[in-house]
Amino acid sequence: MKIEKTHYLLFLLLVSFYSFATEDQTILNLNTNNVQSENTTATIHTRGSGKELRFKKNSMATFLVNSPEDAQYEVSINYSSKSYAPSLELTNKSLQITKHITALETKGHGNFKTHVTSFPIQLKKGSNKIEIASLRHNFYLKKIVLKSKKLEIIHTIPKKINSWEVDFKSDNVNKAARGSSFELRFGKGSRSSYKIENLDDNNYDLKVTYSSKKSIPKLNLTIDNEIIPVQKLEATSGHGSFKTMTIARNVNLKKAVSSLSLDVLSNNFYLRSITFDKSTTDLPEITNIVPGSIASKDFSSKNTGIVLKERGSAKEVQLKKNQAIEYIIDNPLKEKAYLQLKIDYSSARTTPDLNINLNDLDIEVNSLEKTSSHGNYQKKLVVQEMTLNPGLNTLKITSFAHNFYFKTLHFEKLSLNDNFTPIYQVNSGGLDHGTWSGDSQKDNEYIFTNNELNKYFYKFGSNDSQIIDLSDKGLTFDHSVTNDTEIEIFNKVIQDKLSEHHSAPGLHYNFKLLKGKYLLKLHLVSSVNSSKVRFKSNTNIDLTSIELSSTEKYKALTKTISFEHTKNEEFELSLLPFSSQDQILLAGLEILGVSDSQIVETPQPKKYYISPRGTGTKSGDSPKNSKSIKDLNTLIGRLSTTGGEILLLPNKGKYEINSSINIRNGGISKEKPVVIKTYRINNNSAKATLKGTRKAPWVQNSSSTGKEFLRLMSGANNLIFEDLQFENFGNGIFRIAQPISNLTIKNIRATNFTRLVENYKSGSVSNASVNGLTLKNIEAIGYTRGVIRLKYSSTNITIKNLLGDSDKQLDSESFPMGIAIDDYASNITIENSLLKNHRQVRSKSSLYFNGDGIATESKVSNVKIIDTVSTNNSDGGFDLKSTQTTLLRTLASNNKRNYRFWNPAEANDITSISPKKHGGSGNKVHFGTYGSRNFKILIENVYIYEPESRSRLFSVGENKGSSMKVEGGKIYTIDEPDITDSHPRVEISEKTQFINLTP
Repeated sequence: MKIEKTHYLLFLLLVSFYSFATEDQTILNLNTNNVQSENTTATIHTRGSGKELRFKKNSMATFLVNSPEDAQYEVSINYSSKSYAPSLELTNKSLQITKHITALETKGHGNFKTHVTSFPIQLKKGSNKIEIASLRHNFYLKKIVLKSKKLEIIHTIPKKINSWEVDFKSDNVNKAARGSSFELRFGKGSRSSYKIENLDDNNYDLKVTYSSKKSIPKLNLTIDNEIIPVQKLEATSGHGSFKTMTIARNVNLKKAVSSLSLDVLSNNFYLRSITFDKSTTDLPEITNIVPGSIASKDFSSKNTGIVLKERGSAKEVQLKKNQAIEYIIDNPLKEKAYLQLKIDYSSARTTPDLNINLNDLDIEVNSLEKTSSHGNYQKKLVVQEMTLNPGLNTLKITSFAHNFYFKTLHFEKLSLNDNFTPIYQVNSGGLDHGTWSGDSQKDNEYIFTNNELNKYFYKFGSNDSQIIDLSDKGLTFDHSVTNDTEIEIFNKVIQDKLSEHHSAPGLHYNFKLLKGKYLLKLHLVSSVNSSKVRFKSNTNIDLTSIELSSTEKYKALTKTISFEHTKNEEFELSLLPFSSQDQILLAGLEILGVSDSQIVETPQPKKYYISPRGTGTKSGDSPKNSKSIKDLNTLIGRLSTTGGEILLLPNKGKYEINSSINIRNGGISKEKPVVIKTYRINNNSAKATLKGTRKAPWVQNSSSTGKEFLRLMSGANNLIFEDLQFENFGNGIFRIAQPISNLTIKNIRATNFTRLVENYKSGSVSNASVNGLTLKNIEAIGYTRGVIRLKYSSTNITIKNLLGDSDKQLDSESFPMGIAIDDYASNITIENSLLKNHRQVRSKSSLYFNGDGIATESKVSNVKIIDTVSTNNSDGGFDLKSTQTTLLRTLASNNKRNYRFWNPAEANDITSISPKKHGGSGNKVHFGTYGSRNFKILIENVYIYEPESRSRLFSVGENKGSSMKVEGGKIYTIDEPDITDSHPRVEISEKTQFINLTP
């Protein structure tokens, strides 16, 4: 048959722009030719031989479409998104029906993919207006395809349904043969649907027979568009290894034909069948509706042998050892409920030991204190967060101790809204993955910047932490890892321990957050050894530690913590091993808020720009017209009354500094500081690098010792220096030369220098005290004298997250001390820091080699040293002459004298490992007292490891008036150690254990 050319073109137009009919389906293709221009804010652009719609945030496009009949249509979109996950709304304007679409991001603008939505859309017969709106930037649409849904197979239940007997399946679902049977093979983001007919109102249990190729399946189940809670499935050992598991229980179906849809959210899921069995579970006599309080006596009728007693006008339940009780709880909402559980209890001087099980899954229980008597009732939080499925849930409480009495269970909604969305997702130890930011590092730090969303986070202190690959370790998953978690992040974890091999004790993050309420999710892994992780933050999180029980295999778990951020400053988060025997295995972390609106545009401070020699007009008003680094003091002066930022351009070469710069200007107040930092365009930007004249690489006794960088004079108050890198400077990259206040130095890298911070007066002033000094997130490597020396009456000092590594730079005329505090300095806190490799090579005046990690002099007062490691120093790890000195959870190793005390001090939870002599005179020792003062040292909960025989553990022999008391802990030694050299002035309590290392 001959077709005229004009007829043929007309036929192509009809196929492309409107609809064509198959025997079974109507297919409607919508592209730019169907757009109604007056109701469209997206723009049309040409791509190759076709066209596409480009959407900005909140722009939309309206399509005109004709449907031959009233029908439901499956929706698929062909799009790209430039590495952003699209968030869309699809609306039938004629019927006022709106659906939300969340699709996966694409690798780039030109990388188009097709997404099939999880819902149908209703069209009326005739003309319809369809509107699609993008809620985010960078969405590019080629076409929308609508396929009418057809009814082919209706399954009467109860029965086993073959997986391939579908009503509908998406394009990435394929039927495949296996032996004499078949299976459906699902790709990530795929769907299959089934029509089921229920002849009577009944409850059903649903089972699936599947395999999953060593990965845990992630599924969503809906019946008539209503979400059905799905129980977690297990991974199978391979593709051909099938197993049958229940995915839902007691699903109530009315007498009708229903549509069941199975959405597969992970790769490698192979389905053989779905089975509907009538539920045989008897309904309980008592059903409790929550949230709210329920009486302890309202337990399931299936429980027997439970003791009920009168207490006043109420009744109490008594649980004996190993006795359990069940409660049937009804969540009347059609969505999950997130609750806390509190219990009114007493325990008659016995510490409670409870297990709480929800729907056959154990949930984490907060530790409870014993009560002084049976009648001394307390209301305490037992479960911080529990997730109740819609409908009936079973809560089981088991007591592993005698005498647990309780009157009431209180199920309270979490203080936060349920509608949390991720603001930050960090893949620790891995690369970027979907919406997750990879935590790979360079230069011992990680910086993530998203200027479009005004988001920023900074990580310090894990360059040397070990990355452990768990992808082939048979990792198991705790129920706390929810279906919406990207389980691929658990393939690699970052390990951190309290040792000299890490950049700083623990893992430390700073996040930009507005004031508000949030959820923090920590994705951790437990192993064969139980571990305790210390938790620190600068906000009101009611949590000090996390205990991870030992497991036979590596086990993934999630700790969810609610908190409120109440400060106009970054949210700081630190995770630290509780002791030298503990470890952290962190897979990732998330911060979730009520919506993305919690990251919004904030008022922008006044900004000036600096480059090494200036650019353009050199006004400093823009990157193109930047001022020279020599004009720093002038620009600070311009901001002295308003506060603001001075941004150093990192892409204009290194800043060559040949002479010091005097700073006499500052901010007007602590609330309006002047900030000097690197201009970061994105997370690929480097730190601005300032380079001095010191010999590099350093040569001992070189005359090119370098010069100061900044000399801070009177008036240089309320300054913040951050996100900068320094190389090759002399005695004072920052020299405090006259009295100042409120100086912050953070997120700094410095290499090859004499001192990072020097405190030495200049001019006619009597002192150069600083009131309010913060050093935070500092990496200082390669120096001859120290990271910081403070003198005079300096006070209110915080040193946090500091890596100070002298890198064994040697100078025969001097010796290094990582942190040196002198004169009348007071109120000093040093935490989460590591000081190492401070060595002396020789001395003309003495055979004794100095070189300390931290040293304080006798007039210094009120010093706290917390979670800090000092190692490989030629003298003291901690050499402390100060008064009112406290050590908490410190570790000293491989120093000649790990701990040296010259005045009273208290030490708690401290560790000493293998002192080592690096040269010079003097004996090595774990703990020693020195000087001529009479004082006492109290050490509580000590941990000592000494593998050499006859090594000195405690020495008070060099001070005849001192004494030492050791109260508890563990001491590991070989043979018979030299416990003291001056008994009986060293008292070791019976609570202290001696453990012999001899095989």
